[in-house]
Amino acid sequence: MVRLAAGETVDFSEPPDVGHSYEPFVRQQLRAIASALGIPYELLSGDVSQVTFASGRHALLEYRRQLESIQHHLMVFQLCRPVWLAWTRFAVAAGVLPEGDYPDVRWIVPLQSHAGRQFLYKSCTGRKRHGNSLKIMVNFWCG
Repeated sequence: MVRLAAGETVDFSEPPDVGHSYEPFVRQQLRAIASALGIPYELLSGDVSQVTFASGRHALLEYRRQLESIQHHLMVFQLCRPVWLAWTRFAVAAGVLPEGDYPDVRWIVPLQSHAGRQFLYKSCTGRKRHGNSLKIMVNFWCG
């Protein structure tokens, strides 16, 4: 702690008020960040005050298309495909699968398939009826 001598005073600074320029500044910074990340500003900030329903939906659909492209070309092709090929080779070598050619499989979003919808329906209705007990839920799903 600094002690002042007799007759000394402390002058506190009085910075100027940022006023109405702060919010546009932050909005511009968030827009720049969203642009650099390749995502819509509204998803990054949660601020939907300056978009209409149509323009917000258009941005969201375009972003989903971009994600699906990345998902297919990067995740499926570069990760899932080599894993599938190695797994089928090991399964054939172990005698679990019969010998043969196991070509690439078509990737299906689980919730778009009938089994995915059934699983989701059963899990939701099971939780409503029986609570979240793991033993009861396993019996409900598999029984």
